[in-house]
Amino acid sequence: MKLFAKEKSIYLAKYATSTIIYWIIYFILVSIITFFHFRLGHKLIIVENWLYDFSWQVLVTARVLGYLVSIYFFSDMKFKDIKSQLSFDWYNSVNVPTYLISIATLIVFVFFSRPSHMENVQFSFWQLVVHNILIFVFFFFEFLNSKIFLKSRRVGKGFHILTEGSFLYLSLFVLFPRNTSLEIGHMFLFFLAYAHLYLFNYSVLKGMIFISIVFVPLFAFLGHDPLWGTYYSIFFSKLSNLIVPAISLLIVTSAYSYILKKQGEV
Repeated sequence: MKLFAKEKSIYLAKYATSTIIYWIIYFILVSIITFFHFRLGHKLIIVENWLYDFSWQVLVTARVLGYLVSIYFFSDMKFKDIKSQLSFDWYNSVNVPTYLISIATLIVFVFFSRPSHMENVQFSFWQLVVHNILIFVFFFFEFLNSKIFLKSRRVGKGFHILTEGSFLYLSLFVLFPRNTSLEIGHMFLFFLAYAHLYLFNYSVLKGMIFISIVFVPLFAFLGHDPLWGTYYSIFFSKLSNLIVPAISLLIVTSAYSYILKKQGEV
């Protein structure tokens, strides 16, 4: 029991350190950007607007750099071996249940959201494409970063899900303190994403299938983006809070993975 607690503490300390490094990189990037804006004579409001318009881009850059630093400090592999880290378990992962639960999750959110079209002067096709790519890349490197800390099997899947989902929510809260789009429901959405990563035979590919089918349309189309909200969205969601459907789907996903495990499918 003490051994389990010790390994959990070590994992938690390492993951927290990795997250703080990622925060530091983000603040360094923001400082550099702000410095050059002021050198060009831009007013503070211009700088703030630029940082908001490019918040996902800066965040993704910090996430990628943070992942590389985490590899250096917390992984035995070298930078030249990153290609092997990016390899997927293609032959183990994608099956019908993976797609079904992701599609069902999206249907539930669309049902509760009851989206309606809105006139948005900020919306453009290319912005939508960029938005989709940024969401995908961010969570891709979030999941790869999680893979670095999988050495100990004594740290349970549930502990991984709660820890990493909480730190992701905390990161957005700390890095964007004036952000009004982030809500407590997003934390349970992140738990749901990590549940797909861990509960179905740990697979980055399965996690990214969930991100592509659920998070990309939920954030980019339906206006539930944790950073931009409806700023670049073409639809308006009538769902005022994500927490109820997110918790419900988290329970259903956990139960479904348990059933599949009993049947020997995961």
